[in-house]
Amino acid sequence: MPPKKVKSLRLCSAVSSTGSLTDPPKPPKARVARKASAHPSTMEMVKEALKALDSRKGSSAQAIRGYILDKYPSVDAVRLKYMLRKALTKGIESGDLVRPANSSGNGAQGRFRIPAKSKTKEIKAKASENTDPNAGRALKAEKAAVKTSKVQEGEQTAVSLLEVMTCWLLDHVLLLFSPM
Repeated sequence: MPPKKVKSLRLCSAVSSTGSLTDPPKPPKARVARKASAHPSTMEMVKEALKALDSRKGSSAQAIRGYILDKYPSVDAVRLKYMLRKALTKGIESGDLVRPANSSGNGAQGRFRIPAKSKTKEIKAKASENTDPNAGRALKAEKAAVKTSKVQEGEQTAVSLLEVMTCWLLDHVLLLFSPM
């Protein structure tokens, strides 16, 4: 005897048969204010440690971690490991931190230093010497307006597509696990 056919169950009422959304989106819940931490951000603590551990060869991640734990006992030692790794890689990418010539390593391994300020001041002085101070403002405003309109359109399509796919997936999973 063949198995009984199960009627399709529609649990998700947000999607009509055409695939368009019928219910209006719910307003986001109010977020609880986060309490201020007893220590500065990880990047600021790293910069402070590098200044204090001032070494020509740079300082290792382990030395930086030890300094932060000594100076800020309220920092969670387990979480600091991951936050420090992220801060070091981000600092290298953004240019806030540099590696000395003798350092070999990638990511959060090796040695780190704060870059010399003389080079950055010279570059900024040369760049601002021949430029029109008002030219950049108009371009920034235009780019910001275009970017916000693109982001709003992208969010709407991404949210609606995500909701449709979620409902479809729920319906098919229920069909698989429903009793025959």
